[in-house]
Amino acid sequence: MKTIFYEQNQLNISIRNQEGYSHIYESPKAIELKFIIDLFLNSKNYKGLITGDSSEILKQIKKHFIHIKASGGLVLNKKNEVLLIKRLGKWDLPKGKLEVGETKPIGAIREVEEECGITGVKIVKKLKTSYHVYPYKNSWALKTSYWYWMTYEGNEKLIPQAEENITEAIWVNFKKLNVDALETYPSIAAVLHQSQSLLE
Repeated sequence: MKTIFYEQNQLNISIRNQEGYSHIYESPKAIELKFIIDLFLNSKNYKGLITGDSSEILKQIKKHFIHIKASGGLVLNKKNEVLLIKRLGKWDLPKGKLEVGETKPIGAIREVEEECGITGVKIVKKLKTSYHVYPYKNSWALKTSYWYWMTYEGNEKLIPQAEENITEAIWVNFKKLNVDALETYPSIAAVLHQSQSLLE
């Protein structure tokens, strides 16, 4: 299952049909896919499902957007605290656009260290990739964010990167974190929920 988020809207892509969706489409053609995307972007509380080859469908969806690739990390310290940042008034995980020629893991480490002022984070494993849409340069962008589970053994002071609109960087008890009550983005909440389940 792949999920694309836009504000509170969801467009899910799965190989098989599932219940609980207000709109379901089976292997849509190109003209129908454009209609689906328009509905996704212009509805409230939209929850749609497209069934079929998820990789191929996602590839076709990307053609309707400016595609941006980013990489970031869910970082845990020795106390099993997770690293959160506050960006533009919402809690977030450190991430950013990949530079030209940069690999996804290297970009993830660089972004975490730049945005939080720490060094020496290490990747443990890859997490689920997230997708979200937002207005961009009089058009629309679809950002693909590659996420990595990371560990940090140091004790450096966190320094939020102000030029990236980050006002806070904090460590929070991950097991006790109520993700549903957190003022964050749906795509970030999905990453946090997935990662919390891996702690159990």
